[in-house]
Amino acid sequence: MLSLFNRRPTRVRPDYRVRLGMESLDQRIQPAGTTPVIKQFVALEVSNGYFIISGKVDDDQPAGLTVTFGGGIPGLDEHHATTASDGSFSFSVFVGVNQGGMVTATVLDGDRNTSPEVEYEVHPTGSPEAIEDEVSVP
Repeated sequence: MLSLFNRRPTRVRPDYRVRLGMESLDQRIQPAGTTPVIKQFVALEVSNGYFIISGKVDDDQPAGLTVTFGGGIPGLDEHHATTASDGSFSFSVFVGVNQGGMVTATVLDGDRNTSPEVEYEVHPTGSPEAIEDEVSVP
């Protein structure tokens, strides 16, 4: 005679215990590369109203990056310059006599990191701002 107490279960019960743990942070979560920085940013007047805007981008991969200019000066907003292998760039532009102001630049690198904005104030020869900057010595 079979006993009800000696009967073995026919299937194995699943183990419902849970083991909690922490996931490690990997490359997908951390930002890639370094944030680019524009250094030595200047706008030099080479002739009446003609400026050469230049600088150097400091980044882990500085070659071929696009530097975007702005600042509200007509003819300059949204113009671009491409960096050389060492990160240097230059751009020439004509700024009218009464169109001086602030030139700004930013750069976006291959890792989608954006640099802080840099600025330089320009005053073309003959503009009222350039005349005010002159100091007369008696």
